[in-house]
Amino acid sequence: MANTDQDSNSQTSAASTAQPAAPAQPIIGTPAPHRYSVAYEKTLPATEVIEPDELLTLNVDAAGAVTMALGTLKRVMQFRDRAAALPEFDVAAFDELEQHALAMGHAHTLYMGVSAAPETIQQLNEEGLQLRNVLFADASALAARKLISGDRIGEMKANIGYQNLAFDLMALAQVLRNSWSSISSKTAVTTDDLDRAELIGDQLMNALSDRAVSPQSVSEVATQRQRNFTLLVRTYGQVRRAVAFLRWSEGDVETLAPSLYSGRGNSNVKKKDDPKSGGDAGTRPAVTTAPGGVSAPVTGGAVAGAPPATAPSTTTAHEAKGPFMQ
Repeated sequence: MANTDQDSNSQTSAASTAQPAAPAQPIIGTPAPHRYSVAYEKTLPATEVIEPDELLTLNVDAAGAVTMALGTLKRVMQFRDRAAALPEFDVAAFDELEQHALAMGHAHTLYMGVSAAPETIQQLNEEGLQLRNVLFADASALAARKLISGDRIGEMKANIGYQNLAFDLMALAQVLRNSWSSISSKTAVTTDDLDRAELIGDQLMNALSDRAVSPQSVSEVATQRQRNFTLLVRTYGQVRRAVAFLRWSEGDVETLAPSLYSGRGNSNVKKKDDPKSGGDAGTRPAVTTAPGGVSAPVTGGAVAGAPPATAPSTTTAHEAKGPFMQ
């Protein structure tokens, strides 16, 4: 009986000192459902509460808007804590910006999957091939220097076809992103390149998939994309307002967080016949009066010089809860 107890204690001790299993390494060529689709699922409840008459017209390049929003993250997140101290500002806009941008990217992907013309797929293929070659070359060089694992990277060299290209783009982006902290200073690839690779891969996979994306019609998929775009514009606009306020003296909001409507005239930045929401908040200057009667900026746009001593309020019903609240 004593021996039995000793054996049991030995097994318990061995179990308690056992090392945890090493995390599974990503398998090149078979990426898991990535952050675009995950963000899309998480964001669906927020898009479903947007009323039909609040939807914004999608009159910008959807993929370009997603890329721009993702590209601003590192620049604007440095202002998050200061923005959190602003009165009536919901700092969740900073916290949710990446998720809403990724969700918009996947919503656009689903739309492409049910409506993309052959020439559109060909354009994606051409851009994807160029980007894949860049990522593959850098990944190969990094693997040769033992900075990343080179397992199976060589198998991508001869891959042809839309589907293989999609998997290569998503897998290469995943491998490089997983080691980004140690390789970012040793490669000319940028996180924008990784974002774009994932987005193109996602679009190709959905456009070419044999399974139905959903039983929804093209019109319904387009409406969901419009909902995601509206949510992204609202969130991005709130972040731009906070940054413009905090950086009023520097006047560099267009460098830190360019308007999603950059290059478009203000006449196009609007929702059809709805004065409550005019697209990107940064394209519609709004002024609120700070204590002491001095006007303070709450949006971006072309910011330069000092704030005017007085100015008529252009705050709309959409902004009636305060300069920052939706």
